[in-house]
Amino acid sequence: STAKPVFVMNPLHGAIEEISEKNKDKLMRRRFAAIAAASQAKSFGIIVSIKSGQRQKEKALELRKTVERHGKKAYLLEMDLVNESYMLGVDVDCLVNTACNRIVLDDAQNWKRLIINPAECLIALDEKKWEEWSPDEFLH
Repeated sequence: STAKPVFVMNPLHGAIEEISEKNKDKLMRRRFAAIAAASQAKSFGIIVSIKSGQRQKEKALELRKTVERHGKKAYLLEMDLVNESYMLGVDVDCLVNTACNRIVLDDAQNWKRLIINPAECLIALDEKKWEEWSPDEFLH
């Protein structure tokens, strides 16, 4: 599990609570399963938000180069609201979200398609080690 306590904040209700070891372990298992599945992907849709504060186009462009260097296809998908239904016609094996990390950490299990964050993509491509995974490493 992670070395530090993990807290969850619900911005709508202003509630903060510490996540139990059991729930941390469950989150890590889900994320590691997603990383393992992403390592088998042949094509990636890299999501770029056009929203101020969530737009990370340079990170997305760098990630696209990394994916392509590994012989896989990468497509940039720019959108205002990151919503799975907006990508129904997009034929990729894995989505990589460079916008709000809450989508991947809080909502990925509700998506029909595989969705990971940039750090997880780098682990799936063997650019980073599994031991380097962290739930708060989204922007690193």
